[in-house]
Amino acid sequence: MSPQRNENLFKGQKIFIGIDVHAAQWHVAIYVAKSFVEQFTQPPTAKALRAHLDKCYPGELYYSAYEAGFTGFSKHYELVEAGITNIVFNPADICDKGKERVRKTDSVDAKKIARNLSKEELDPIYVPTKDHMGDRSITRYQYGLTKKRCRVKHQIKAQLKFWGIQKPGVNFPDANTVLGRVLIKDCTIRQVYC
Repeated sequence: MSPQRNENLFKGQKIFIGIDVHAAQWHVAIYVAKSFVEQFTQPPTAKALRAHLDKCYPGELYYSAYEAGFTGFSKHYELVEAGITNIVFNPADICDKGKERVRKTDSVDAKKIARNLSKEELDPIYVPTKDHMGDRSITRYQYGLTKKRCRVKHQIKAQLKFWGIQKPGVNFPDANTVLGRVLIKDCTIRQVYC
């Protein structure tokens, strides 16, 4: 059910938006002055949400929240760029009623988020800047590649030992050293077909 399209109806009010984020669609609930107003589903973009807000609640202050999860902070950046003040919070920190625990749906979650946001009961988590996220991603990726390289070296060494390929007095050196490369070039492993 959509609210009345009266421009003065919500004049000067804060609009609180609870979003249950999913890949295919968002479940959205809206509270105004601690009162539930409407609930709907929409495509998963901040632009679509902003278009709906501008149509139904023009010129107001928009505050939204969603649970931290699989989308990371990309939706947060989208919402902020669309002019919506947004917070991301830990899902375990939300207050809920007994009925909401029993009847857990995406619509109920969105309504619960909006209600808690309107009562200022949600504590936001730290949202890093895009630059910080980029730096962190590169560092994590490099760490992962180093672990993979080490794992592959151990697998090569295991195969060489399995096939009994070992030069006397050589203790499988690092593959990045000259001796390691010579050893790997010098060793041949025959293929066994089962």
